[in-house]
Amino acid sequence: MRHVGDFLGYQATPFSKPVARAPQQQTRLATQDDLDAIIDYLNASNIFPLVGGLYYHRFKARAITAAFLEQKIAAQQIYLLQRWERLDGLAIAEITTSIQNQQRFSVGYLDGTAIEAISLIAYDLRQRLTTLPAEQVFIYAPHTLLIQDAFAGVEYTPDASSFATYERELQ
Repeated sequence: MRHVGDFLGYQATPFSKPVARAPQQQTRLATQDDLDAIIDYLNASNIFPLVGGLYYHRFKARAITAAFLEQKIAAQQIYLLQRWERLDGLAIAEITTSIQNQQRFSVGYLDGTAIEAISLIAYDLRQRLTTLPAEQVFIYAPHTLLIQDAFAGVEYTPDASSFATYERELQ
């Protein structure tokens, strides 16, 4: 088996008093017109290879491909952060039910050009909880110092354990 990535779970509940932010720092849902820009962004990303190009959902990993992105865009499950007229980060997320039978906003892939972009996306997703049928946001994120710093500023709680992903060879 080949090691392809590590992740740590981060969770948060809705803000009790959200802080107002500038409009250019909010995420928006991706459209099919964004597909090429998303693919270009992922091809240049430093985070994409760290997670093995994988999307996590219920502790299962799926390869992020053009077809996968098309499906997630159609389901309105890709959130883009655009600043300075360029794509600065993205999140792929969906509503799911946890093991404790709790509705959560599950983010299976999160990427940003820097700590600030990742923090802005994490903040925005947490703020969106007030309009979603979910009680918490849960993010599968690469186990790196960059990500830890990004989440510390927006008050996400990390899980106690990190998880490794391995590729299994077909026989």
